[in-house]
Amino acid sequence: MPHTPPAYQTEDAAGNIGFALRKNLVRVACEALAAHVRILAPRVLPWTDLARYAYRLAVAGKPSHVPDFAAAFEHMCMHTRGKAVDRRRRTCHAVRVPGH
Repeated sequence: MPHTPPAYQTEDAAGNIGFALRKNLVRVACEALAAHVRILAPRVLPWTDLARYAYRLAVAGKPSHVPDFAAAFEHMCMHTRGKAVDRRRRTCHAVRVPGH
C-alpha cells in the first residue's frame, strides 16, 4: 500500500485549491512530536531533570516523572512579545557601532 500523507494540498471539483486532512493526522502528529522531544530533551532540559527521569525509569521500569518542558523552553527561548523584548529592541536600536 503506498504511503498517503495525513495532510495534502488538492483541488476540488470547482477548481478551488485547499488542504485535505486524513483521519490519521493526529496519530502522525503525535509520533512526530514524540520523535522531536526525544531529540530536544537532552539539549534543553537541565541535567537534574534528565537524571531524575533516567533514575525513575531504571528503578520503576517506567518513568513516573514528567520533565517540565515549559520551564526548559522558557529558559532557552526569548519571547517575541512583551515588555522585556520591547525593552531589548529599544536598547539594541539605541546602541551605535563606531564607524557605521
